[in-house]
Amino acid sequence: MATYTEPNRNLDFLASDQGTISFEVVTMLTDASKTQPCVAGTVLGKITATGKYTPYDDAVAGLVATGATVAAGILADNVNADTLAAGDVTVRIVKRLAEVKESKLTWHTLADATSKAAAKTALDGTNMILIRS
Repeated sequence: MATYTEPNRNLDFLASDQGTISFEVVTMLTDASKTQPCVAGTVLGKITATGKYTPYDDAVAGLVATGATVAAGILADNVNADTLAAGDVTVRIVKRLAEVKESKLTWHTLADATSKAAAKTALDGTNMILIRS
């Protein structure tokens, strides 16, 4: 019998929130190569110059140059990879006053343990988002 892996569900990573105040609608940067995660629970960084969001990693050269090296939110809903490849997409993120399940978070493909720890500290340290195992 074949094994079925259930895909990420919208807000599955969320343990608790404070209603609409926990969320924000933002623009996610296009990913023409379809190489980065675009599923609910993806930790995002904010590009300083444009205000757009992209999957977070503190050491990726392209992201270091743009300022997207500080975790700034978590993607709330799945985004179709083809839609994201076609251009920037308006998405909903968890931005503040929420508790999330660490095991359900999704990361940039190059994020290592150090990057993940820095992201958790950034989100925890501001009391925006509390991460629980």
